[in-house]
Amino acid sequence: MLAMLLLSEGGEGINTSLQGLLFAGIAFFLLMVIVGWLTSSRKQEQAEAGHEAGNSEK
Repeated sequence: MLAMLLLSEGGEGINTSLQGLLFAGIAFFLLMVIVGWLTSSRKQEQAEAGHEAGNSEK
């Protein structure tokens, strides 16, 4: 919300030329958070599976 206020032009409303860039940046950030979360959970599952496979061979 603060970013939208900073991009506004006085009391006339939001500067629409920068609003699209702001939303694109927010969308990119959220996408990277989701991809990072999925990647980290996948690595943990692979590590657990490798650990169990190593114990069953001994």
